[in-house]
Formats: sequence, structure tokens, C-alpha cells
Amino acid sequence: MSVGLKILSELGIPLQVKVNALTPIEAALEIGNNQNCDSLCVSNAIPYGSYFPEPWWKAGFGDKSPLAKYNGGALSEDPLRNITLAWIEKIRRVGFSKPINGGGGILKPDHVDQYRDSGADSVFLGSIAVLRGWRVHKTIERAYKLFGDE
Repeated sequence: MSVGLKILSELGIPLQVKVNALTPIEAALEIGNNQNCDSLCVSNAIPYGSYFPEPWWKAGFGDKSPLAKYNGGALSEDPLRNITLAWIEKIRRVGFSKPINGGGGILKPDHVDQYRDSGADSVFLGSIAVLRGWRVHKTIERAYKLFGDE
């Protein structure tokens, strides 16, 4: 990763590395504290079958991911938000000070507050556009109010 960041730094643009909320904090610190990394982005999904025990996945989705025929599947929305918020809080507690762009499970304006309160410096949206499209505008307005330059 450090070699790749060094090479990309030659472009002269800010570099943000995207990790998921299952990335060990130690690994994220090594990446994020690299002199060529400007910020971290966490987490739009976690792989199907990870984090929660198998019965949790089976209860919600059956024996395999509904997207298995497409070589995968991942968890997003509400359960992911809580996992990602905890991850951000943890990396902040150990002293990571560079910007963090957080996302996953943001479905309404109040969720932006949760990300800010956990230590995120900005947010990104995904699921809301598909699942709650009518809330996108107000959620962006909330994010701008919390993170904007006003």
C-alpha cells in the first residue's frame, strides 16, 4: 500500500484510501498515517457472512447471499451504520487525526449527526438514493449544515 501511495502522490492530488469497517484499526492506522495518505473513507459495505454470527445472516437472507449468483453480496443499511460508527469512534480514540469520510446506512438526516458525533469529517450517501430517495435533499442539506464552510 505504501508503494502505491508513493506512486500516486506524484499526481499532486489529495489521496483518500477507502477501507471497510472490518479493516483492523492497526492496519488502517498504518495506511492512514502514511505521509502520502490525506484521509480515510470508511465503509460502504462489508462482505456477506462477515461480522455477525451465521444464524444472524441465515435469519435475514437464507443460506447464501441473494447476490451469490453475481459472485458476492454485502451488508449495508442500518446494521452497517452501527458497525461503521463504532469503527470511526475506535480509530479516533487511538489518536487518528486525519479526515475521515464515513458512510453506510445513512437513510435520513439524523444519521449524518451520528457520523459527525462519531468523529467523521464528512459523509457519503449510497443506500438512501435507492431506498429513500425523497430524503436525499434534506440529508445533503443536513450534511452541509454540519460539515460545510458556513
